[in-house]
Amino acid sequence: MARALGEQLGSDWTVFHSYPWLSNRSGRMQQGESDFILLHPRGLLLLEVKGGRIAYDCDTREWAQNHHAMKDPFDQARRGLHFLWDLVGESDFVRGYAVAFPECRFLGALPPGVLRSILVDSDDLNHLESRLLPMLTDWGQGRPAPSKLEAERIRKILLPRCQFIPDLRHTLAEEERALHQLTQTQLETLTGLFSMGRLLVEGVAGSGKTLLALQRALDLAQQGQKTLFLCYNRNLALDLRAAHQRENLEFMTFHEACHQLCQRAGVAFQIGSNQDWWETAPAELLLEALDARPELRYDALLVDEGQDFRSTWWVAALSLLKHDGCPCYIFYDPEQNIYKTELDLPQFAGRFRLRQNCRNTRRIARSCQKLQSGSAVWQMHGPEGRPPQIELAANPQLALQAVQRQLRELQGNLRAEAVAVLSPYSQSKSVCAQVGNLTTDLASWRRGEAPLFSTIRSFKGLEATAILLVDVPEFDEKAATRTDVYVALTRARSELRIITSNAALADLLGV
Repeated sequence: MARALGEQLGSDWTVFHSYPWLSNRSGRMQQGESDFILLHPRGLLLLEVKGGRIAYDCDTREWAQNHHAMKDPFDQARRGLHFLWDLVGESDFVRGYAVAFPECRFLGALPPGVLRSILVDSDDLNHLESRLLPMLTDWGQGRPAPSKLEAERIRKILLPRCQFIPDLRHTLAEEERALHQLTQTQLETLTGLFSMGRLLVEGVAGSGKTLLALQRALDLAQQGQKTLFLCYNRNLALDLRAAHQRENLEFMTFHEACHQLCQRAGVAFQIGSNQDWWETAPAELLLEALDARPELRYDALLVDEGQDFRSTWWVAALSLLKHDGCPCYIFYDPEQNIYKTELDLPQFAGRFRLRQNCRNTRRIARSCQKLQSGSAVWQMHGPEGRPPQIELAANPQLALQAVQRQLRELQGNLRAEAVAVLSPYSQSKSVCAQVGNLTTDLASWRRGEAPLFSTIRSFKGLEATAILLVDVPEFDEKAATRTDVYVALTRARSELRIITSNAALADLLGV
């Protein structure tokens, strides 16, 4: 029957073969399948086909197919048409049904409820179109033929254009679980390193340096040792302080430590009028405070972001310890030296390198590697993830529209505290100056009140499930160095999106 329809019907016929249906009438699920649905400018015809040897028992009113009982094919066709009409909706044009027995000839009287005009047998197979068109006429009953628009609507209903799109929420959650497991494994593996009293730990971005330093700080504080966790980035110190309040443990930036210990020791901390003052004076004042109040010193010191510490600070930093035997661990990454400081670290006997990235998906990590200035080799064992998305925006208006669109999509899939927008500039100078529902307050972001807007440098040391990087110009020393962009990219755990006017960046990242 399918072959005959394909060979004999003209181009004005649309044939749907083996169409499944499922209905829920009065709370009861019913399923079935219509063998053929035929759509023609004159109307619609549903055709039920039964092959093999067909028999009908007039006494019992039962049907059989190849000597096996079967359901009434005309009733099947009727039910199929009713379902189809429910699917099509409110329409009133020619429609009907018919039954075909392509391997049998019809003889004798017809069963009740059946007309010869809706029956196709083997004698009709060679002139199907001349049999089917009269059926549409007989079923017309004064109804109009479907218009072209109506016919096209029915085609779309019967063959809808549907898509199954991976749920970003589910995908990202799975990646986050995999990355967390990787981080925990790395933490357990490297815990033995801390049997050394003093250690320099160099690690690639995303290798878990901050996590390792934090865990060691928590362990030392738990043991009753007065412990100080030092870093350079103010937001990192704020974030750690808010999340990990413990007895015997303090989190401070180097400059905060200088200021606070001077206050505790009664040493005046008069801030100078130029930037150069911050390079040397706080360290000198800290030494003065420790000389005045030696009891302010600590039993253990952890330093994160060691690459940002000036060489002149290390004497003061190590003076924070009570004696040379106190535990001290310094974590650093030369690739994240955004301030171009001289990397002159203390000379500890213990040194270790972390090469396994456990923060980023592999595709993000591979893009980050392309911005490295050195030749450090990363080991990547995280989930594959999706490549970074780069959207080119030729002017600020297009960039603003792109930012708003990307934020809507990200917020539709993620909690606010999982999304951070990074820029080389402050918000007032960014394309995001006109974007509402962003917060610059780290605590508000952590509470999930809104996605965070931050400069790249202020966000160093932190991370987020999704990073949206905006305002990226050509690399330069004033706006955004290659290292700045590298740092920004490494902050994204699972989703990285970039809006830029720099077409070369897309080529560089291989996206």
